[in-house]
Amino acid sequence: MKTKLVGNLTAKKMNEQGHIELTFSFDNYRYDAYARDLEKKEYSIELSEKKSKRTNQQNKYLWALIHEITQNENAPRHNDWEMYLYLLVLAEAKYCIVEVQEDAEELLISAVRACRKLYYTIKPDGRKMSVIQVFDGSSTMDTKQMAKLIDVTLNMASELGIDTTYYIDFLR
Repeated sequence: MKTKLVGNLTAKKMNEQGHIELTFSFDNYRYDAYARDLEKKEYSIELSEKKSKRTNQQNKYLWALIHEITQNENAPRHNDWEMYLYLLVLAEAKYCIVEVQEDAEELLISAVRACRKLYYTIKPDGRKMSVIQVFDGSSTMDTKQMAKLIDVTLNMASELGIDTTYYIDFLR
């Protein structure tokens, strides 16, 4: 059985044998069934901080605003995805440059998503290579990076005359 539980660490201590004991509290009543089924045996436990729902919600509103920007006739891009990449550049999002054979370009783009083709090069052996900028997407950004992307997006919208009042409450 593999189960993901979300809870709060409430205590940590050393027991008599010198082992660490962690105590978590869970406020989801559905977890009671999991707890009842647990046996005294060894488990593999993976801990990570819970992502803020606000971040997921921010992402939804960010994409809604990006879409609204692309509908503006004066927008620099009229496709949501192209606008997102453009905003990543303006926000100075982290990226790396990779070079792939031209026939593997679509494979990379479909796998990575947040990337854009910069130019082509020809290798001495005649192979045509695509040079691609691969970004850290908003889902992997820390709070500071996400804040910069949000600011750049809000500024773009304001410059285009889009009322951002509605978005500011949710994005900041």
